[in-house]
Amino acid sequence: LAGPRNAGVLLGRSGGFAAELTDIAPWTVAHRHSGRVQRHRAPPSFSSRMHNSISPLWVPELSAYLGVAHLHYSAGIGDERHDKDRGEVAPFSYGFRYRHVLFTLPEHSASIDRYSRELCFPTLDAAAGPAASDAACDGIQFVMGAFRPSKERGAPVGLTYGVNDCEAAVLTLSLERLGRLLEFRHESRAGGAAAAPERTPRHHPLHKAAAATAPPPGHRLP
Repeated sequence: LAGPRNAGVLLGRSGGFAAELTDIAPWTVAHRHSGRVQRHRAPPSFSSRMHNSISPLWVPELSAYLGVAHLHYSAGIGDERHDKDRGEVAPFSYGFRYRHVLFTLPEHSASIDRYSRELCFPTLDAAAGPAASDAACDGIQFVMGAFRPSKERGAPVGLTYGVNDCEAAVLTLSLERLGRLLEFRHESRAGGAAAAPERTPRHHPLHKAAAATAPPPGHRLP
C-alpha cells in the first residue's frame, strides 16, 4: 500500500484490486491499478485533518463506492496537541470526540460526489426507542468497515465500529436512510479548484443540532 496511514482498497466489479484511496482532504487521492494517480479537491467543508476510515464498499444501487472519513476534535494526554501547560485533564490518552462523514466515489474517479454532514452515533448505553436520538455520543468511535448482510438488491449497509477502544458495534442503515444522509453534492476538477457545492451543510434542517458540548459541525445520528 502507498498510503502512509488509513488507506483503503477499492475492489473492482470482478473482485480484483482497482485502486487504493490514500488521502481524503484537502485532496482526495487514489492510486489506480494502472499506476495512474488521481487527485481531486475535497468538498470545501472538509477539514484538512480528515482521514479515510475504511476500504470503500461498492453499492450498485448508488452506482458508487460508499466511503467513511473521520476526524477528532479533542486531543488526549498522549497527543502532541494536548495543552498540558493549561492543566487540562483529558479522559483519553489520544484523540477523542470523533466525527464521521459518509461519502461516495464514482467507479472510475477519486472525486467525492455526495457526502453527509459530520456525524456521531448515540452511545451504546442509550435507552432503546426514540430516546436514543437524544443520547450523547461516545468519546471514541472509529468506523472500521462496511458490508452488506445480504446479496439481495436493496439490502441495508452495515458499518462496523469500535467504541472507546473497548467494545465493537454495528450500525445498520437502510438504503433510503443512507440516501437521506448523503444530502450534499460536490463537483471537482482533477488537480484543480473545486466548484462550489450545491448547498452548504451548515444550514440544512434535516438533523437535530448537536449537544452544547459538541462542536458546531457535529451531529448525532438518530
